[in-house]
Amino acid sequence: MFSMLGVGAAPIFIVTLQTLGYGVVTTVFPLAILLNGINSGFALIPFARIRNVDWNGGAVLSIVAGAAAFIGARFTTYVPERTLLYFLVIILLILSIWTFSRVKIEPKSARPHIIKVVTIGVPASVFAGFIGGLLAIGGGGILLPFLMMAGYNTRNSAGTAALVTTVASMAGFLGFLSHATIPLDLLLYSSVTIVIASIIGSVLTLKIVKPHWLKILLGLILIASALKIIIGLI
Repeated sequence: MFSMLGVGAAPIFIVTLQTLGYGVVTTVFPLAILLNGINSGFALIPFARIRNVDWNGGAVLSIVAGAAAFIGARFTTYVPERTLLYFLVIILLILSIWTFSRVKIEPKSARPHIIKVVTIGVPASVFAGFIGGLLAIGGGGILLPFLMMAGYNTRNSAGTAALVTTVASMAGFLGFLSHATIPLDLLLYSSVTIVIASIIGSVLTLKIVKPHWLKILLGLILIASALKIIIGLI
């Protein structure tokens, strides 16, 4: 489902790994953000093959988001998590409302003007990358609505988000690496499964799923993510 949008499924990975009883900082967060990068990386391939990726704009946003994700991951043990989580819930709900309001509106441009990419995409990449690294969620689901605000159509938003999410997730993983303890068998099994699912999801997006379905899916994912965080805070 997440690869259909070009973003990784780190929120789901985190919940699942926590249920299995692994340590949050040492195993859950590092593995979740690594799998997130693998997820979005393989989702990127089909988008790239049909030119649904803005490589120039995406490269700039990837550098910014990657640096922010690395810093965010390094700050994981220092920043009060509850404050950030409350702030993240507000942002997720605002973005979900915006996404649902744009379900029937599809930008025609695959490549928006560079000014919009810089003024909207760069600040959004800093925010999404930092929060994505800090909470090990990658930040793709946060960035995607901003890419649509910048003027990318839905599929080019998803393809470009896949590029940025891959770079940011791997940079975030490097930020966790110094204190990560990941069982090799868990890494192997989960990686293979995610590679297969990512390819299937992104291919279905390009061949079957309509753009407005993706917006609805994104809106639901944003709301579900917000609810998941709220439940954890109660």
